[in-house]
Amino acid sequence: MSLQLAVMPDPLYPSDTSILHGGYVEAGFIGSLLSLLRPPENIGTSDWSAKYRYLAPEASEKSGKFDPMFTPYFQILYHIADMHGKKVIVGMKAAQIGYTEAENNIVGRLIHQARGNIMVLCPSEQKAKDFSSEKFKPMVTATPVLNRIFTGRLDVERQTWARVRYPGGFMKFPTAGSPSAMKSTAAPNLFVEEPDDVKEDVKGQGNGLTVFEQRFKTFLNGILMFAGTPTEKGSSHVDEAYKTSKRYKFWVDCHDCGEAHQLSFGHLHTPKFSDGYIDPVYGENNYREAYYACPHCGSVWDFAQKNLNVRNSCAKHGGDYIYGFKPEAPEAEVWGIHWSELLSPFPGSTFDSLEKSRLDAERDLLQGKEGKMISYVNNRQGLAYEKKSDALSTTALAEKALPYPSGIVPLGGVVCTAQIDVQHDRFSVTIHAHGRHDQMWLVHWIELYGDVKNPSAPVWNALENMLRTRLPYLRADSAIRVPLSSVSMDVSDGTMSEILYRWILLMASHPTAPLQVTATKGWNETGFVHEIYEAPKNSSAKGRKDSLAKNYGITIFMVGTQKGKAEVHRRLAFNSDTVASRIYYPSDVREDYYAQLMSAILDNTGKGKKAYVKKPGSRDEALDCTVLAIHAAKRLYLHLWSEAQWGYAEQSLLATPAAEPELLDSTYNLGGAR
Repeated sequence: MSLQLAVMPDPLYPSDTSILHGGYVEAGFIGSLLSLLRPPENIGTSDWSAKYRYLAPEASEKSGKFDPMFTPYFQILYHIADMHGKKVIVGMKAAQIGYTEAENNIVGRLIHQARGNIMVLCPSEQKAKDFSSEKFKPMVTATPVLNRIFTGRLDVERQTWARVRYPGGFMKFPTAGSPSAMKSTAAPNLFVEEPDDVKEDVKGQGNGLTVFEQRFKTFLNGILMFAGTPTEKGSSHVDEAYKTSKRYKFWVDCHDCGEAHQLSFGHLHTPKFSDGYIDPVYGENNYREAYYACPHCGSVWDFAQKNLNVRNSCAKHGGDYIYGFKPEAPEAEVWGIHWSELLSPFPGSTFDSLEKSRLDAERDLLQGKEGKMISYVNNRQGLAYEKKSDALSTTALAEKALPYPSGIVPLGGVVCTAQIDVQHDRFSVTIHAHGRHDQMWLVHWIELYGDVKNPSAPVWNALENMLRTRLPYLRADSAIRVPLSSVSMDVSDGTMSEILYRWILLMASHPTAPLQVTATKGWNETGFVHEIYEAPKNSSAKGRKDSLAKNYGITIFMVGTQKGKAEVHRRLAFNSDTVASRIYYPSDVREDYYAQLMSAILDNTGKGKKAYVKKPGSRDEALDCTVLAIHAAKRLYLHLWSEAQWGYAEQSLLATPAAEPELLDSTYNLGGAR
């Protein structure tokens, strides 16, 4: 009988009629026998997935034939996995980028080509069951070449989820909490599911990952794939492993200028509403029009263009590039790859979705709630989260100081405000300059010592003279002097209320140069309830039983100090390449300024709530004054100013007379006599 009969395209309709006379069964038997003896098809993972792989409707929104170029950023993973020899691969990834299906492609090819045993380490028994039933089994069911191999081998009723056999090996799902399950079997192909969930110590025998890795040592060829979404910096297994790897990151080519740059969330932008609209939740941020901009030419990319650029850039292979990725540490032995959600073409990863997540996270962070920001950094950026309280230190703050002298308004500063914290033996005074994009520069931080409780003490004249002194502008060719646009005084000390109220009225009633001073008090709150600035209500004084302020005709502006301190720390924590919402300070500022900025820590107050509390024995006047500076900026609505308003204010400043006004050696006293 001819050998070609065994490999006919369609044995149900043979062209050789002899088969119809008794030869059909024999031909079928020989064909089956030859198929078992035929060596496995040796093609790479990407080609295998394109040829054989199908997506199950219950496991993926996009069912049917698998297209590896829909997520082309996994070509680097397939390439490394297909290499000969032992490979240790660390993947630090965002949550929704299609990684599970990429991993399934590698596993499916290994099984189909009979390439040995496979173990998938899961953090718990339930996670192992979920992986087997929700990820592995749907792939086998939907992919015909695997379905034929596993027919009858995945009977959940017989509890075979933990170990299944196939020609050429078996697949096992040990749990990280069971050292015996990990130590009893060796395998050349090991996959770790969500390494950051693995226990630090497995029944006294060390880290589960270390125990698992021992199962890999005796093989000359195989894969140890260690991939997951990172958690907290310093404790994330994925982040720590990635640091010691080659650290491959994706570089994308611009379709306009052709230049390559590292794909980064720093190039994702949310514009302001063009008509000046202020959203009640997101303010001036029109996240629905978010876009990506090339850092080289400024070309604006929409989501579809980004996906096309990513796909085209994945074709770069050779030299330093592996399918669009370049290493930061090519000399390292471990293969490390970072995938952020910016790579994703899925509908849930659009620019407006990413930017809305960021804005929501930043809003919660102002209230002292880190949950959304942690999720944004971990799940969308694919990075380990560094808690802001840990990221800030006096040393780090000192390193960010700028080389401009105290007492000078730096370039960019347009509007100046003063803040006064009242103590019984001193006034702590800060002066800040404000500019575009919520930027603030510390101009002065000074303490005026004296008997503050005595209305006739010289310290009161010193305070007035300081507030009336115009500030020099940092331009070598300029004699410009900048006046204060706002003065805020903390009047929270109930023992001095009358003295403070009378002084505020006295400054406002000066016959030739009235000085308007805003009275402020911090809300007595244990949570993040009040906004930093809230317009005063007519009943605010009465509601707080502050009849004295009402009798003097003083309007009290309440300050949301909890959100204010969170905002100060948020701005201080920004990296040097961030422009908006920054606080700058001169390098010659007094050293204890940094310690005072960090004098409040976020602590539990009970019932699951957190609030800023003062560190024992610390001083916090600099922090309180900085909160008042942000309050003053919001009270003046500087955060809502248009470019035209900033330009007008800047031109008005340049036209300010250069003459220095004579300092007023005031003879006023708080009794009202001159």
